[in-house]
Amino acid sequence: MNKANWSYLAGFFDGEGCIHIADFMYPYKKPDRMQQVYRLDIHITQTDLAMAKWLVEHFGGVYYTIESNNKNNARKNWSTPYRWVPKGKKNKEELLLGMLPYLIIKREQALVALDYLRLDLKVCPEKRAELAKRCRDLKTRGKSVETNTLSTSSEVMIESELTGNCESALAVMQVA
Repeated sequence: MNKANWSYLAGFFDGEGCIHIADFMYPYKKPDRMQQVYRLDIHITQTDLAMAKWLVEHFGGVYYTIESNNKNNARKNWSTPYRWVPKGKKNKEELLLGMLPYLIIKREQALVALDYLRLDLKVCPEKRAELAKRCRDLKTRGKSVETNTLSTSSEVMIESELTGNCESALAVMQVA
């Protein structure tokens, strides 16, 4: 796989992807005995069928059509969503390792997911629960404390800095 595909996937995954360690109760040997079970989910959900097919072609896995179960048809005019899912522990690990150098937004989540994938199956449930909580905490929504605005009113952004025109920026800096 070439670097361009990995970097493209990472950028797309940062925007449309999801890493989640699901926890749920599951019957253990007998229907009346339940146990806590954990599962790592990695997927990308978006509305372009060509993209879903490209992901399968280049990175394996499968894609599903997500059917709306909305009874009032509020989303009947929306595009059909497709969910791409990598399959298998080894494939998930290779996928995360391939994207890791290029991830920005979901980098920490990917590192937690790698820790989870590398756990021995016999590790106590407390460790899996800890990693699931860490993954959830990294996805907590709320207002960001960081801004991309200028810190003081005396700073002036030069247009050439925004467009990448280095020659104009140098000329302005020499005048100042």
